[in-house]
Amino acid sequence: VFVEKNIAPWRILLSNIAKAGFQAQSTVFKTDALLFLKQYQGEPFDLIFVDPPYGSEVENYLLTSILTKGLLAPSGLLIYERGAQDKPFQITSGFKITKEKAYGDTVLLILGQTKEE
Repeated sequence: VFVEKNIAPWRILLSNIAKAGFQAQSTVFKTDALLFLKQYQGEPFDLIFVDPPYGSEVENYLLTSILTKGLLAPSGLLIYERGAQDKPFQITSGFKITKEKAYGDTVLLILGQTKEE
């Protein structure tokens, strides 16, 4: 499942999926990710890649929504892309950072869910 609201990246996404031969295994929604989170009622995902606009400060809402709706499988991973110059990342209760890697002006955070005790 892919979610992209902007037309140019959406077209590139469709093209890349076709080139890779994954049309049958892929569903692409042309919508806002926040709206998608509100409406989605399917199975949890093993991998979620989140790439909000740099500096948007939506991590708390996104992570809370993903956790509350059970969108990440218990052993799943969430990769969160953000700008290196963004405000410090606010980890949401229920998640832990398992790895962080900087690539120029981009930071990738790999998150897993914390175990309930």
